[in-house]
Amino acid sequence: MTIPVRIEPLEVDDRPTAVAMLGEDLDLPRSVSESYTKPHAWDQDWAAWTGDRMVGLVTGGFGDFSDRSAFEHFNLPAAPHAFLYRVFVRPAVREDGVGPQLLKYFMHEAAGRRCTFVVGYLDRNGYVRERRRFFERMGFNIGPDDTFGAQPTAVLEAVAMDQR
Repeated sequence: MTIPVRIEPLEVDDRPTAVAMLGEDLDLPRSVSESYTKPHAWDQDWAAWTGDRMVGLVTGGFGDFSDRSAFEHFNLPAAPHAFLYRVFVRPAVREDGVGPQLLKYFMHEAAGRRCTFVVGYLDRNGYVRERRRFFERMGFNIGPDDTFGAQPTAVLEAVAMDQR
């Protein structure tokens, strides 16, 4: 079952809610939740809501990542690129389609900025196998060093197939 969510930029007033939500997940280091207390110049955050309850976050940035040696095995096309920093979904709704909806939103943001490729690193805290399966199911290639990458269109196609 997919629950419908509303995805919006994470506002300053909603940051304490994000920090509390992330803090509920014992899998994440405290430094991760605390990093959401203030916006960062290089990342953008979007929150997923059902009614007045925050159920997830997606964080990423946009630019040229071709100079990062960690991503050379993807043979990155010309910039701009997107960097997917984090997709987080409350444990209680992880099987309800929130993650794919957050990815779809981010891919549309990337495509709207004419990004040719999306890269990132798998979070190695807890549930690594589940994260790996999720990103593979969503159309990403996983590198040997837990980097991941894909063209935004490939991810959008995989998300559409997943939501059928």
